[in-house]
Amino acid sequence: MKKKALVILLIFVITFGYSSETSTIQVVSESGIAIFLDGIYKGVTTSEMGGIILHQLPSGMHTIKAAKKGFAPQEMKLTLKPEEIYTHTVQPFVMKITVTEKENIEKVQLGRLKIESTPIVLSIDIPALNLVLNKTKDEWIAENIPTGKYDVIFSSGNETMQSVIEINPGWLSHYYVDMSIRKIEEKNIYISPEQRMANIEMIEIPATPQRPKGSYIGKYELTQTLYKSIMGNNPSYFQGENLPVEQISWYDAVTFCNKLSDLCELDKVYFQSAPGKIQRHFGANGFRFPTKKEWEYAASGGGNINFWSGTANAQKLIMFAWYSKNSEITTHPVGTKLPNALGFYDMSGNVYEWTSDLFKTEEHGLLRISKGGSWNSDRKNCRIYSRRLYIDNMSHKEKDLGFRLARNKE
Repeated sequence: MKKKALVILLIFVITFGYSSETSTIQVVSESGIAIFLDGIYKGVTTSEMGGIILHQLPSGMHTIKAAKKGFAPQEMKLTLKPEEIYTHTVQPFVMKITVTEKENIEKVQLGRLKIESTPIVLSIDIPALNLVLNKTKDEWIAENIPTGKYDVIFSSGNETMQSVIEINPGWLSHYYVDMSIRKIEEKNIYISPEQRMANIEMIEIPATPQRPKGSYIGKYELTQTLYKSIMGNNPSYFQGENLPVEQISWYDAVTFCNKLSDLCELDKVYFQSAPGKIQRHFGANGFRFPTKKEWEYAASGGGNINFWSGTANAQKLIMFAWYSKNSEITTHPVGTKLPNALGFYDMSGNVYEWTSDLFKTEEHGLLRISKGGSWNSDRKNCRIYSRRLYIDNMSHKEKDLGFRLARNKE
């Protein structure tokens, strides 16, 4: 367990870094343990992390509490020094009853809870989670809460109100509590996995030896609206709801695909095998980028990759693509040019698109590949066989570089 925790902590530090003014605690524990720091709920430990990471903590004295339903909580005081990385191991909760094995244990799914209120100061009590905390600012957010419905008691002064909240997988459940009129309002509407899948338009392409069941590729380049709805931010240089998202690094796109897979209750494709190294589960049914061959098949309309998307006539490219001749040095809403023979839009022009493949060179080693040309490309670079290569740097981003989704057919 300690070796696993050390590896995870190294991954965390390398991937996210930490401020020189703060410290980090790696809590090592079995999964499903509620962790509190100085009385504030920090989440539930998971098997993936081997516990939970608490980062950006001020130096000084802290109290860690680990709680498991049916057991006495464990508490420990510790003193953090600036820039310290501290590992705390939660001792096993010893059962006093007979334990029997259970098959097909379901994976714990987690969500988040956001509370806004009038008045701002509010006591929040969720008995099933052994969670009693005070809200003192405009927004109160608790993360990594097991999904389900929970009774909750809100208190302000002498006023008390009881209600029910629901935590959905991967979702931020957002409630507004108004104690003056004793009303709780759900601010966001939960989108089910089935609804999310239905809102993402994809086109089936035939099976290959690598993917014998076939696969799906997005009909459109990924829009800023969809990206922001999942990630909560929009990094694009050219802002607009139906514009393709850009300034997306390869790692940003991987993170998006995994998060969308979680929300759609699909198996994640990408996983971190070592610090700075991302690998793929080739058989997973979650979202990913197209491979180079999948992309070329879709872009060519199933035809000749020497041509442009939708046409072999260079003079007609303007009907299918936003590129240097007609883009006016900006991106354009997806799907506003003609589709190709298979129904795909913007396979040439608008933004370059990440693919899953790497290209090996003697001089630079492995290079990442994007395809399709962009608003800034000339006609030659919009050809289907054309490509743009990048040194294997997961953080590289440009204002003419985005992606479209793909996934395996089940």
